[in-house]
Amino acid sequence: DITDRLQYIKSKTQEMKEKPRAYMQLKIQNNVAPLLPVPLTQKTVFDTFSRHSLVLTNVPGLTEEVVFGGKVAKKVQLFFDNLITQVSMITYAGNVYGNIVFDAKELPNLENFGKYYAEAFVDLAAKLNVEVPPEVKKAAART
Repeated sequence: DITDRLQYIKSKTQEMKEKPRAYMQLKIQNNVAPLLPVPLTQKTVFDTFSRHSLVLTNVPGLTEEVVFGGKVAKKVQLFFDNLITQVSMITYAGNVYGNIVFDAKELPNLENFGKYYAEAFVDLAAKLNVEVPPEVKKAAART
């Protein structure tokens, strides 16, 4: 069930935030890694990412629209290019925006991926009783 999965993800994310692992990783990354030989740091990064199939970035953004360059920013995007699949989500002014970076050669049914992704959001919204933006409904209804 999707709500059970979300609860599990929420609990694991909260657990990560409460432990010092991220803080210690940042300290090592900023203070120790620059002193190490480049081949060693490259191998460490490769070994880390080769054990993962996805990186998820979730950033809580501003709750109200802001002015940028004299105009109101209506929408925002969060984008990270990556060698493995990268899902990036950001909230802004009551909406959620996201991007996915992936290797098209590694994704079965590539032509239907957007539809499946939109369908998952429509299903989730129905279970949580929240509104679905029209463009997401349209993407989910594609044949």
